[in-house]
Amino acid sequence: MAFNPTAPTVKIVHREPTRLAALRHYGCYSRIHETWKAIEPLVPSTAVKFISIFHVDAERNAPESLRADVAFQVPQGYAIQKPLTSLVLPGGEYVRTSEPQENVQYPNSWRVLLKDWLPRSGQRPENIPTFEEYTAWPLPFENCNFHIYIGLELALDAPA
Repeated sequence: MAFNPTAPTVKIVHREPTRLAALRHYGCYSRIHETWKAIEPLVPSTAVKFISIFHVDAERNAPESLRADVAFQVPQGYAIQKPLTSLVLPGGEYVRTSEPQENVQYPNSWRVLLKDWLPRSGQRPENIPTFEEYTAWPLPFENCNFHIYIGLELALDAPA
């Protein structure tokens, strides 16, 4: 694959497991903003990390079979109540975009990571969901900035 001057730079980072409160999204990922609107009244003012977790590959599956979670990191002392569910984002090694990506970079950023960087890196994706972590509350979506994370098995002989 040829060099892409608009490709995001990436780095490999270690993340600790993160406890989240989540609301499930079903269907096309381009409509995930609707689930963010639904979760908004349930988010405490002390929440600091906002994450979309993608469980199904949109390129290989029909829109009606897609599912994701929109979530926030659970602040100390916060009791998760329905309709929210508790989940833990696995810790481990991830490839992450070095700089926050703007919404207009969205398709290119994902494509470069999955179709270019990952195959060339010698790394293999871990069998865990990919996710985006937003730098602030993600609505309106057209103005949000985010980092992309893809879990890695971390091949010890592969270049970082």
